[in-house]
Amino acid sequence: MAVAVHSFAEIRQSILETAKSLVDNTKALVNSAASSQEALAEAARKAVKTISREVDFAKLGAAALGSDDIEGQVRREGGREKGADRDMMISVPLFSCCC
Repeated sequence: MAVAVHSFAEIRQSILETAKSLVDNTKALVNSAASSQEALAEAARKAVKTISREVDFAKLGAAALGSDDIEGQVRREGGREKGADRDMMISVPLFSCCC
């Protein structure tokens, strides 16, 4: 599978927009903490999705700035991120049921 190569300038805007979404998700999490368990869980799911998107854009940005071996770079980092995503997804239901 071929990986599209983009310049950092092309990726920068996506990184900034996703970071803004993450700030909005964090605000929703804080507001949902005083609301229902369902609202809190939904806000946490959205935050996890946004974090995953931000990681993808950050990897693209790093690849645009650095390594010629983009696929190898993504493979090396992918294992760590999948573990972090899994840990976060496990903590979401635990967090939402223990508040």
